[in-house]
Amino acid sequence: MATKKKAPARKKASAKKKAPAKKKASAKKKAPAKKRAPAKKKGSVDLLNSRRVLVIHGVQIGEDAQQNQHLSIRDLVDDLHPDLKGTYEVDMFRYEDMNDKSAYGKVAKLLGLFGKIEKGFMFASGTIDMIGDVLIALDDDSSVGAKVRQALEEKILESYDDERPLIVVAHSLGTLYAFDVINKLIDKDNFFIRDDKKTWPVQAFVTLGSPLGLSWFKRTKVSKMGPGNEYFPWYNFWDPSDPVISSSLYGRSVDTYIIEDRFKSHDKPSGWAIQDIPVDIGMPHLLAHVGYWNHKPVGNMIANLL
Repeated sequence: MATKKKAPARKKASAKKKAPAKKKASAKKKAPAKKRAPAKKKGSVDLLNSRRVLVIHGVQIGEDAQQNQHLSIRDLVDDLHPDLKGTYEVDMFRYEDMNDKSAYGKVAKLLGLFGKIEKGFMFASGTIDMIGDVLIALDDDSSVGAKVRQALEEKILESYDDERPLIVVAHSLGTLYAFDVINKLIDKDNFFIRDDKKTWPVQAFVTLGSPLGLSWFKRTKVSKMGPGNEYFPWYNFWDPSDPVISSSLYGRSVDTYIIEDRFKSHDKPSGWAIQDIPVDIGMPHLLAHVGYWNHKPVGNMIANLL
């Protein structure tokens, strides 16, 4: 008897195919990182380019639009040296509007008035304006003073970016702001490499009626230029009868006013060559303080620097 064939074993049901795993949503592509602005190249100033003179006013009344002392400097140089006419540029740094916003508050606080003038005190707006300017400069923590310094630094670096050699001519309180900014730039790595004048944002510094020799302003040293043989030149013009120099409201004259000793001029590590230049403006008291703009020795010095 034939044996029954075994029924073929059933094939095991194939396991259900798993649905393909859903692809994870790809993470959003990160925006490419912004490229950093290239570092400023050393040696931006082309010493063969025509020079620019940046004039910085001092204590003033009025508004920015009224500060045009750069035109006085231009006329002085052109009159003395007609051959230089049109070969250089003059520019003006104005900060009077920035100071005016807080000048009244500074004076009121000093006098304990807080906006109220006590009986017996009458201050003309111009007097408050000028006193406030000084108080702002004296206060190293003043936000207004910081804005003035920052704006001046940007103004100086405009010429550097234009590859123009720059001479800074500052008067009165403006010499304080200019002094601070120049020293700040010396402390930066890319500027004022001592034996490479192409890295100097300022080629020379001229001060007129500067109070930097007074102890009030607490400036006793300069930033060191580092090793090298070149010296940064600072020419300081002063009239003995200038009340800003003598700090005398009554017109007392002074015999000496030596900024170069105060800041250790020609000290090898400092790299500064400071020259005090006494002059006779030929006018008394406050008129002497504003007479530098038309004084021939000032014009001749600037012409030599051009």
